[in-house]
This record gives sequence, C-alpha cells and structure tokens, in this order.
Amino acid sequence: MSRRFRPLRWILPFALLGAATAASAQDTHRMSISLLGGVGGSGDADPGSGFGNTAIQAGFTLVVEPQTAVGIRIGRLELGDGERFENLTNAELEYAQIGGEYRFNEGYYESGLYLGLGGYRIQGDRLGGGDSSETALGGELGLLGDFALTRNWVIRVEVSGHYVLFDDARLFAMAQAGIAFRF
Repeated sequence: MSRRFRPLRWILPFALLGAATAASAQDTHRMSISLLGGVGGSGDADPGSGFGNTAIQAGFTLVVEPQTAVGIRIGRLELGDGERFENLTNAELEYAQIGGEYRFNEGYYESGLYLGLGGYRIQGDRLGGGDSSETALGGELGLLGDFALTRNWVIRVEVSGHYVLFDDARLFAMAQAGIAFRF
C-alpha cells in the first residue's frame, strides 16, 4: 500500500466514531411513558361545570424519526362531582387517542405540537334518573413541554383542546403536568 492512502487509515475510524456520537446525541431515547394530572372542562356546555375539573392522563410515545413521534393517550376528565353538566350530574369524559407529535429541542427543554384522533365517551347520571352514556369520535390538538430532571426523567406539561362529535357539548380543554420516563 502506498503512503498517500495511510492517512485514510487514521481519519476513517475517527470520522465513523464522530458520526455515531452525533447520531446518538440527537436521539437519547426511543420511547417514553407518562402520567399527568391537571384541570379541564368544556367551553360550550350549558350549563357546564367550568374548567376547574380534575383530569388524569397516561401516555406512551414512540420516536419514529428525529423530532417525530407517535403518541397514545388515555385519560379521564371529571365534569363536576354532583354539579350539573348539560343534562347530567356526576359526569365524566373518558378518551383514548393516537396521534403524531412534532418536537423541537429548545436547549434546556423540548417543546412539541401534537395532533390526534380517537374515541370519547361521556357518561353520568340523568337529571330524571338513570344512567346516560354517549360515545363519539373526536380530535385533539395540543402543545407540550418536556423539562429534563435527569437523562431519563422529565417533567411534562401539556395543554390540549378537544373537538368531539357529541350531540351537545363538543369543545373540551385541559391543562396537565406530571412526570415522564424516557428510555
């Protein structure tokens, strides 16, 4: 082998090592699970119980491309304990969704936008007696922020709006915060 090809022996391994290090720095995790709690309500319920109702949500996220993920969210929104919500009392909204997430690294935190589709069910006690339950399709648009505590643990904050094809109330909003584990 001639002398002019010998520098390639030294440069090539360092170039490959540098490329692998850069790729691993971009995606430090492939999946995450989260548990959030917060408040929410409906903007078009008459009468409604306001936006101070308890919300809880569990989530799973799978990174499919750099800055792009698929997320699954399952949650519940209590719509007034004993208070009236439309023609129901003790109403609650349950949902399960799947959607796309687009994330941006902002330095010390990561922000994102997500859009999802899913199924919703609202149930409660009718004013005249008996139970009521309605199921419909709906969509969600939300903003999120992940604030790193450690390499794997983050504080997650989400604000979301939901449009659901129910007969009466169709607009819901939630603000939640909690913890997520990335792996």
